[in-house]
Amino acid sequence: MLNTDLTNSDKLDDIVSSDLSAMNDFVFKNVNDEGAKLATDIISHLVSSGGKKIRPKLVFIICKMLNYSGEDRINVAASVEFIHNATLLHDDVLDESEARHGV
Repeated sequence: MLNTDLTNSDKLDDIVSSDLSAMNDFVFKNVNDEGAKLATDIISHLVSSGGKKIRPKLVFIICKMLNYSGEDRINVAASVEFIHNATLLHDDVLDESEARHGV
């Protein structure tokens, strides 16, 4: 069981910071494809552009609560974040938006 007060978002960030770093490293390591430069650039931008990354944080917190530390948690968190970003991009396409949040 997670024995930490999760009411403070700074504490939450501290709890999952190493997991988020591992997720970012995983993404950058696996999207480096010269044949798909545009996709690589977009994914790199999405990962490094900041954002709250609430969904991967939730994945990591749930894993900690369940005492699970397997490597699959990194893949799941990255997948959840990409699905979230894909839905945002899809929404922008449907809305014919020029940019997302000024980006």
